[in-house]
Amino acid sequence: MKLEAFIITNRRSTLKNCVGSVLSQTVQIPVTIIQNMGWSEALSECLDRCKRDFFVRIDDDFILHPRALEYMWSFVRQLENTKKLGLFCCYLWEDWTSKPVRGIKMYRTASVKHVGGFIPDAFGKIDKNTNSALSRAGYDIRIDKSIVGVHACSSLRDQKRYEKLWSNEAKIDYEKSTHSEMEKYARRTKLNNQFKLSRTKHLRRVNRSDCGFYKKYLAR
Repeated sequence: MKLEAFIITNRRSTLKNCVGSVLSQTVQIPVTIIQNMGWSEALSECLDRCKRDFFVRIDDDFILHPRALEYMWSFVRQLENTKKLGLFCCYLWEDWTSKPVRGIKMYRTASVKHVGGFIPDAFGKIDKNTNSALSRAGYDIRIDKSIVGVHACSSLRDQKRYEKLWSNEAKIDYEKSTHSEMEKYARRTKLNNQFKLSRTKHLRRVNRSDCGFYKKYLAR
């Protein structure tokens, strides 16, 4: 089995930190940047260009711990039947809300293609409908509460531009509910400081000690 990664971007200021964290992974895999496309178009492009059994979808505001993909890929590879997997998801730390959020997702390519690709909802987002389609087709959705990186925040202006990737395709108006918190946080916290939050010291503090990533890589 082989893995590759796709970074979806409209060239936010977080992109440099995101790419740096992906290229610093202990698992070396092909990385493709998909840019300046609408959300569903970009995800379809990922599927069309994917040549490997699994791929990981990375937004350009994800900053990953150096062993994040190693952890996720080792989990997938040890499954008794990988053909039953739809996706495997780990969490990211969102510092402006002080909580973990579902973030980085690793998909089995054939499973997503089998259900017709990524399926947007009325807001133009894809996770809920795609996960439901995978479940109905009998594929497993595995959620691991390990926090393997940071959901970064550069500026509210950047965020609103990024949201247009899916909101321009939506049937219902969408606005992220944490905009005010994001704006305040971005003003006081530089990206270099957010990058530091993706390192071992901070992730050791915010992960639960019974989570797999903590036990495998963060425990002293």
